[in-house]
Amino acid sequence: MNTRIRDFTPSRTGHDGFTLVEMMVALSLMAVAGLVVFSIFVSSQNSFYDTRQALQSQSDSRVVLSMLGQDIRSAGSDLQGGIQGLMFCDADSLRILSDLNVNGIIEAAAEPAEDVTWIYDATNDRLLRRTPTGQMVLVDDVQSFGIEYLDAAGNVIGPVPLAPADRVRVRAIRFDMTVEVDDHNTKTWSRTVALRNDVSL
Repeated sequence: MNTRIRDFTPSRTGHDGFTLVEMMVALSLMAVAGLVVFSIFVSSQNSFYDTRQALQSQSDSRVVLSMLGQDIRSAGSDLQGGIQGLMFCDADSLRILSDLNVNGIIEAAAEPAEDVTWIYDATNDRLLRRTPTGQMVLVDDVQSFGIEYLDAAGNVIGPVPLAPADRVRVRAIRFDMTVEVDDHNTKTWSRTVALRNDVSL
């Protein structure tokens, strides 16, 4: 008996796969979607970095200004023998002496430091704190830093650098600092700190 084997191969309908044009369109759409997702990711990452950098810069600046305020308040502490608490007063630098361990002398290696100089390095946009044991950069990207010296009535004493006779009249110090907190923004801090001690001894 002759048995005929049927051919069960599906008939070709002309829609068996993707054409080259369809593949190109699909790949183009996927590439565009990938670029959009990637650009959103990069933008979010940059925004996160800028925000973190700005917050860190502001936090560092506040800490440094607090340190400067503490040094100013301690100027002249327990000094004897005709030594002035404010040894140098200029528009962008300030040298402060204090006898914090009350031993009658200004010690070079004392901690906390008894001889402190704050300096604005405008060339490199940074604020420095110098002691006899070394110098430290405390804030970078400082766009401006200025110091004013006030008498008991709140009037600005000048001209700077102050002469010794003018330095003994200082009762408060006002300082302003502008820092670049990210690539597009700056922040300015202004503070006035009263001296606790008689700097005229």
